[in-house]
Order: sequence, then C-alpha cells, then structure tokens
Amino acid sequence: TTTTTMTGFEWPWQYSFPPFFTLQPNADVRRTQLDAWCALVVSWGRNNNVSQIDVTEASSLPVFKNPSISRSLPADSIMVVLEELAKRGNLEWMDKTKRRGYLFWRSPAEWGQQIYTWAQATSHINSVCTLYEISQGDDTINQ
Repeated sequence: TTTTTMTGFEWPWQYSFPPFFTLQPNADVRRTQLDAWCALVVSWGRNNNVSQIDVTEASSLPVFKNPSISRSLPADSIMVVLEELAKRGNLEWMDKTKRRGYLFWRSPAEWGQQIYTWAQATSHINSVCTLYEISQGDDTINQ
C-alpha cells in the first residue's frame, strides 16, 4: 500500500516496511534497497522542492523517518544513501567535508539527454541557443 501526503506525494510501499530502514548486508538486496532509497529521495525532493540536504539535519527529514511505524534510517545509512546519490549524479557535495549537498532531481546526464532530444525535435542541432531560449523560449512550451 502507499500513503499520500498533503502535498500529493505518494510514499512507496517500502516506506511502510520496517526492514527498509535497515540497510541489508546481502549485496544484491542492498543494491535493490539503495535503488529504492535513491528513487525515493529524488522524487521526494522534486515533490517538496528540496534542492539541498544538510547531513546534520537529514535524520529529521520526513524522507528518512516514518513515525507511523516508528522507524528512521540511521545517520551512517543516510550517508551511504547520499554517497550513492552522488555516485549516480543526483547529489553534489558543496565542499570536501560533505556536510551539505545539492540534490539534483535529474542527473546532469539526464538533463543532457533531455536537452539533446529537445534539440533534435526542434531542429536546433548544431545551432547556438541561450539558456533562456532553452528554458523559456517558444520551442519549449509543454516541455
């Protein structure tokens, strides 16, 4: 089952599954679990307009704790998820101490692919476009 927040965000079924909040030791299970955590953090961030995560405050974020089942992801596991997001291109650390990071709802590679697809569809390949044209131009309506 899924639950929906007041903002319309739909929590995945894993969010109500207590073992989800304990990173599993089996490599295959852990990989699947990290995939789910990364997808959850990115979609939650997009829905709630969260573009930065502070590691010291992360454990209090709703995405990392579910009071309805009295579970929260431990701080060391939160760092594992954030590091995985960084490897995937969805998080960039602001400094070397890794205390704050920018959360990207799309990785740079995903943005590149989306812009390239748009350029192909609108015959803008091999032409110069400004960022304003790409984000606000007539050719980007409904994109």
